[in-house]
Amino acid sequence: MKGRIQIVALLLIMMIALNSWANGPFQKIASTSPAGDSLAELKKNYPLVYNHLVHEFKYATSLNYSVEGNALLISFTNNGQKILTVYSTEGEFRHSITDIGLAIPPAITEQLKKEYPDFSVYYGREIRANNKNMYEVIIENKYEYRLINFVDTEMEEVKILKK
Repeated sequence: MKGRIQIVALLLIMMIALNSWANGPFQKIASTSPAGDSLAELKKNYPLVYNHLVHEFKYATSLNYSVEGNALLISFTNNGQKILTVYSTEGEFRHSITDIGLAIPPAITEQLKKEYPDFSVYYGREIRANNKNMYEVIIENKYEYRLINFVDTEMEEVKILKK
């Protein structure tokens, strides 16, 4: 479990860095594309990444990317969900972070209802890495917010914030 927590912590740090970084390099690349969407540019410059991305995320739109060393940092929308993902320049999927809002998987929702009956889901994210899906879910009641992480069927309360 400790190793999984470290992976989740690392991914969250990367997510924060990508969110703050997105206002710079992503916008710069987007402005060079006539439609503000660089999917065609990705297809031309990194066909292996493009092929994998459109296979995994069939409805990708509003795509912007930046190259950092041998990694492509890609932001886009897929079925209305904002996604940040990282691929190697050779086309290998590394990880993705999807803002899923209230679209929490039913198994997690049921587990939360059992463990926290007085709370409702406020927001969720799905993190995919190493062939695993991890979820970060914020729940709330009228007194506080709680951050809960899920890895497989294991649930861990990470933080409590008073309202």
